[in-house]
Amino acid sequence: MNRLFSQQFHGMAVIITGILQISFFLFCTVLVLYHVLSGPESREETQKPEYYASVQVHSGESLWDISKRYYTSEYKSIRQYIRKIKYLNHMADEDLHAGAYLIIPYYE
Repeated sequence: MNRLFSQQFHGMAVIITGILQISFFLFCTVLVLYHVLSGPESREETQKPEYYASVQVHSGESLWDISKRYYTSEYKSIRQYIRKIKYLNHMADEDLHAGAYLIIPYYE
């Protein structure tokens, strides 16, 4: 009797394992198809390309002045935008020198 119960239990375990494996495979297939079918065109609409310009600093200009000229709403804040400019140009502070060139990121 125990042997019969053990064989039935093992048979059910094999069936349940098979069902779980097939379900997992189908789930993964649906995820991959959704990702592929959503396509790059839908992702491109939400993300604009970021460009970079080389800008010469004029006498009396501050980093804030230059940032206000190129800042757009794609950046979280003007402060975050200035941090990015400082990072791109390896700047420790906001001191600028007339005639120097800065790499400025921007969106069209």
